[in-house]
Amino acid sequence: MLDRLRPTLAAALLLAASPGWAQEPGSGTGAREEPRAPGPVMRIDGEAIPAEAFGRWLIEAQAGSAARSFAEAWAVEREARRRRIEVSPQELAAELEAEIDERVEGAFLGIRDDWRGELQRLGRSEGGHRAQRTVELRPRLAAKGMAALGRVVPEDKIVRDWELAYGPRGRHMELLMLKFQVEVPTATEGDRRVEQAANRERAMAEGLERARRARERALAGEDFGALARELSDDAATRHQGGWLLGGFRQAGWPHAFIDALLALQPDEISGPLYARGGWWVVKLLSERRTPLDEVRDELEARLIAKGPEQDEVGRAWDAAVKDLEVEILPGMYAAAPQAEEAHADPAALRIDGVEVTRSAFALWLLHLRGEPLATRFAEAWLVEREARARGIAVSDAEVLERTEQYLGWLIDEAHHGSREAWLAYVALSGREEPAVVREIAARMRTHLLAERLMQAEREITPEAVRRRFEELYGSSGRAVRARLILLRVPPPPLGAGLTREELDARFAEARRAVGERAEHLARRLEDGEDFAALARKHSEDPATAAAGGLLPDLFRPGAWPAEVAEAVLALRPGQVSAPLFAGRDWVIFEALSSEPVRLEEVEGDLRAGLAAARPAEVEIAAYRNVLLKRAEVEVLPSMYE
Repeated sequence: MLDRLRPTLAAALLLAASPGWAQEPGSGTGAREEPRAPGPVMRIDGEAIPAEAFGRWLIEAQAGSAARSFAEAWAVEREARRRRIEVSPQELAAELEAEIDERVEGAFLGIRDDWRGELQRLGRSEGGHRAQRTVELRPRLAAKGMAALGRVVPEDKIVRDWELAYGPRGRHMELLMLKFQVEVPTATEGDRRVEQAANRERAMAEGLERARRARERALAGEDFGALARELSDDAATRHQGGWLLGGFRQAGWPHAFIDALLALQPDEISGPLYARGGWWVVKLLSERRTPLDEVRDELEARLIAKGPEQDEVGRAWDAAVKDLEVEILPGMYAAAPQAEEAHADPAALRIDGVEVTRSAFALWLLHLRGEPLATRFAEAWLVEREARARGIAVSDAEVLERTEQYLGWLIDEAHHGSREAWLAYVALSGREEPAVVREIAARMRTHLLAERLMQAEREITPEAVRRRFEELYGSSGRAVRARLILLRVPPPPLGAGLTREELDARFAEARRAVGERAEHLARRLEDGEDFAALARKHSEDPATAAAGGLLPDLFRPGAWPAEVAEAVLALRPGQVSAPLFAGRDWVIFEALSSEPVRLEEVEGDLRAGLAAARPAEVEIAAYRNVLLKRAEVEVLPSMYE
């Protein structure tokens, strides 16, 4: 496939008429600058990868998922220009530099080389990071400019900053605090839910009693600080005699706790208050009140200078993209132009009726996702190179078949088999079905090639044949045809705040209840009822229930827990197993036939099956990673310049 990516995409990458990618409304696909000669954006094992090859791959792999993001950013900038808001290069550079400075200062103690080292470990470069963030920041700054037009600072933000600066409701409180931690012991026997609840009740009562006794001693005149050093379980304040340095900050404390503090008078000691896993006794030493009206102007001026916050910027963005119509045009995937059409730059998108060229979209995509996806491209390129060297190829029909298989699996697993639900999900995410299918097909082609390469390199050892034999027939070598009744253990109702022990108890109860149903069915089978009839009525295995529980193939020991496999292989024809727990389900088996199998009899079939078996997803990922580690991959500055 990458051979198809190689034809020129210079127009799609290098025909932008300005440093920005967003066109003026109505500019369509009009006159542009002469294209520059395409330059390589990567080197893989010394071979230069031209911009057009990488760009075509980016479009094939990303256009469907990225088109909506591009269109939204395009629409935001369009609306900003309409409102005479321009994001200058200086403003953009300053915002980016401030962002980098904050990251370097906060995470790397101000050492910029350490930040660059992190980028390198992630396969990134400073230039690539700057290019990506420039593309992302420009429309965000445009939306921020729109949010600032006629802005009135929201009252809730003024109140928020007032309380952050001056304490809850403007009251800066100096406190001494005593904490009595509530430690709930783990239930170990009996009905865990009941025992755990009782343990918690006892621990709460014990903590409350300790807090009450400490409060009584404080009210009787003992020094509160001395009590804190002697009794408090809060390490942050205990060594300071309960003193809360810097005054009380309300973040993370329950409203009821804060309200109780605000009701205290200076030198008053609170009753026991529960918060943050324990009971607290608090003494208010002093407070300083700052009415909101006294500082409102100062707070508002500070918020105005700071500019709109993320929620306000988000509302401006949403308003600009409301009812946005985006359509991917055939030009997005059009074949590369012939030499005499070297300047052709087809329309790739239609946004609210305005056509946007492929060059505008491709340049944006290159800067936004080019460097982050360079490794993925290199893996695909290396797989294709290896396949060509070995004469391995896959047909379009094979790619289509695998794509359809993957889509069928995806729809079954994530959308309960409803193609309509999948299409609704695709539309909800701002994508179009053909583009999504195209992206999947591009991945499947590389996937198939990697499979064929792995199969060609696969060595079938005697040990592998023996393992496969035991997976299919067990160590004793038996071919068992069987029926199955399966009862699923449903997940129990789960609530917030449950402990691990409480969760385990609920799962155990669900398992026990379904196990009782399985035992009841086993007794009916012992009494002579027909296995197939009971399977049709009660089995919850959709693959076999309609067929009276009949397994479509031989019983596969390797697909079941060892104890289940051993029990089924030991059955004689006509025998029924006891209920067996298979990890998540209860199962009952009936053996219809059981024949001995010798390794020598099936060795040829086993070898053929192993040779043709699809590698697992994790194996394919590992294979691609090995190819990548063996190669020398270099991202060139032209990727982001």
